[in-house]
Amino acid sequence: MGFETGSIWRRWDPHIHTPGSILSDNFVGGWEPYLAAIEGQSEVQAIGITDYMSIANYRAMRKFRAEGRISNIALMFPNIEFRITPKTRDGRAINIHLLVSPDDPNHEEEIENALGRLSIEFNNRIYSCQHAQLTALGKVTCHCVFPPEGVRVRPEEGRTDEASKVHGRADYRAVEGA
Repeated sequence: MGFETGSIWRRWDPHIHTPGSILSDNFVGGWEPYLAAIEGQSEVQAIGITDYMSIANYRAMRKFRAEGRISNIALMFPNIEFRITPKTRDGRAINIHLLVSPDDPNHEEEIENALGRLSIEFNNRIYSCQHAQLTALGKVTCHCVFPPEGVRVRPEEGRTDEASKVHGRADYRAVEGA
């Protein structure tokens, strides 16, 4: 029963966000430079595509992979992130990550079924973890306007008015005097 080789260590990054990631879209330039950066490295062999309560960007990455992109990645799997209460002592939400094996050919459908059974209550209304419901929740929690009147947002470095137009997000805009 002799093995020719012992353990083979490979580098994994189980927590990477993507362009368009909910709450963590920190990517300038969209998908092309993002994919090129992954393709331009050789150390990381496995990646967990992370998003909050969603696998939409995991699906996008699977599509890119099917088209021949990111072929240097041996394993790609969904990482679904949740922020839950109670909060920590310093007021921060607790993050939980659900890493899912992609071995089941129906894993995406099973994940969507499970997310549909999870719910969030806000202002006496129940929202499921499905895209349309999360969008509706976002609209009521943000009052459909971000930033709210009178609140100035200091844009993150690299965020531009052009990015605001592309992504439709007010938090990308340069705010005069911020």
